[in-house]
Amino acid sequence: MAKFRFSSIDGVWQQAVNTIKRFPVASAAGIAAAITGCVILEYFEEGGEFKYRVSHILFCLLQAISLGAAFTIIAENNRAGSKMLWHAAAVILTVLYGCFIFPVHQKENDWLIYGCIIVATHLLVAVAPYISRYNEVGFWYYNERLFIRLIEEALYVIALGGGISIALGACTLLLKVEFKPELYGQIWFVVLGVFGTLFFLNGVPKDIKELEIVDDYPKWLLNFTRFVLIPLVFIYILILYAYSGKLIMAWELPEGYVGKMYLSLAVEGIFALLIIYPLRKKPEMTWIGIFWRSYFIIMLPLTGLMYLGIFRRIADYGVTEERYLVVALALWITLIIVYFILPSARQIRFIPASLLILLLVITFGPWGFESVSIRSQYAQLEQSIKETNKVIMQYKGNVPFEKAKLLRHRNSDLVFWFSERNALHETKALWKHDVDSLLKVDLVRKDSAEAQNSLYHNNYGNYNKATERVLLSETAVNYSSDDEDAGVTERIYLELDNKAVLSAIDYQHMIICNLNSSRTESSEEFNLPESVNILAGSERIILKNGQSEKVIQLDSLYMAVYNKAKENRHDDMDAAYMSFSGNSIGLKWKIVFQKIWGSKTLGKAPDFDGVDYYMFISTEEDL
Repeated sequence: MAKFRFSSIDGVWQQAVNTIKRFPVASAAGIAAAITGCVILEYFEEGGEFKYRVSHILFCLLQAISLGAAFTIIAENNRAGSKMLWHAAAVILTVLYGCFIFPVHQKENDWLIYGCIIVATHLLVAVAPYISRYNEVGFWYYNERLFIRLIEEALYVIALGGGISIALGACTLLLKVEFKPELYGQIWFVVLGVFGTLFFLNGVPKDIKELEIVDDYPKWLLNFTRFVLIPLVFIYILILYAYSGKLIMAWELPEGYVGKMYLSLAVEGIFALLIIYPLRKKPEMTWIGIFWRSYFIIMLPLTGLMYLGIFRRIADYGVTEERYLVVALALWITLIIVYFILPSARQIRFIPASLLILLLVITFGPWGFESVSIRSQYAQLEQSIKETNKVIMQYKGNVPFEKAKLLRHRNSDLVFWFSERNALHETKALWKHDVDSLLKVDLVRKDSAEAQNSLYHNNYGNYNKATERVLLSETAVNYSSDDEDAGVTERIYLELDNKAVLSAIDYQHMIICNLNSSRTESSEEFNLPESVNILAGSERIILKNGQSEKVIQLDSLYMAVYNKAKENRHDDMDAAYMSFSGNSIGLKWKIVFQKIWGSKTLGKAPDFDGVDYYMFISTEEDL
């Protein structure tokens, strides 16, 4: 296996050049990914669509690294045509993916799509030399070389990136040389994207046939598997069997999280089996053969427990992307178990190859996790709306408090689920309002926010909060006043709409006040230019301009926000409802509450415990 030799700069440079010549697409993608990552950090504060689109380019380049490497290896080992054609194919597929599988706005589940594609392209690297032919020994040692090289790369990258970062920190601490904060992140992008990529590619075996006669199994890998992985696998198996016995004794169904635990166990067990696979037939390693044969038989009964846990969750709440993936992986694990139990010719190549095909199948198309999840959650929302309307008619508008709260949260969660995925248009058949028109208003609002000198709160790039609010008004549930004597305590948590636009055009100063303790003891002091002092508390704000003073009592403002939230039946509030402004003592000010929390016992006044807010200030001189 080729390695970097640091005895001379020329030698290192020559190996880098040779690596780039052998893997031109993967090398170029790694360098471009490093540059793109640096751009993201440099313009991080831009946010919005710019940050999302550049991030999308970064993910396309990341999958291009493994895709380009895989296509090069295929061309070298499978007599599959010219390398140039395979390099061109890698570039074309990356461009097609970047241009056509490109959502208009960022969605909450984008990371699942990117993750599936990147894992699939890495699996393609694992099987690339043995697509048209198969050699058991060569296949195992080829992937062992990749695994060891990956560990070496991680160590070199951590040492190099960490060393440079520490050196810069020392310069700042000792020599008072200041560096931009984003420079540290950019160093890691360059080290990982350029050095890490070339270092790994340089270690990819070129002469595959040479590996087919190798017999140098690393002893440390055997010890790691024997004394760490396999004992852990058996501990998990015992725990799951004990849990199964408990369920049978109590005659209960398993919890939904059992499916994920089972998958973790199965993956760890398969990984352990793959590591020790070459030793299973050695006379002195009979225990490995026993473990190999028994593992799949032991796991088979637990698959029933896994499916019960998964489908219980789906029956209660429908299919989501995560549950779809759990089901798909569960079916894949079942296939692997059956494949290795049956007395037929078995190839360990089947494990990565089958997972590669599965990930590509479930990522796209009407059968993919996104489309199936939308159809399932549509059915859930439709049923929830029908149930809400039925309950409203049953109680003639005065629904018991707990039932009203449950229905409200259920409808809100489902609508928000669609909003996160920019898929509210998929639900338009369920509403009286024109959803397409509402979404157009939200889109204009988004464009306006990015064009102004404003604070733009945005987690996932969704701009559908106004649409959400209008649609949820159709399912508003009034609760009965008879519940007020029940002494039920309701938590209050009022939050600024995280897509709200806060215009700062007319103000020159902004303070952010986070008061997380009890209101009576919380305050922060801010000194601004022109002799302006602000004592920002959770009960009152005291403004001082020279000798003049103005006290702003916050209790009445909290109640105004709370009453508006109760009127709208929504906890996330538009900026117009969370904002209060005024002019006094030569100051123009505006308060925008970010969060207000507390509790309310039915029949009593609300008790507000804490608050976060922004305050914008301008003096007469500024104006």
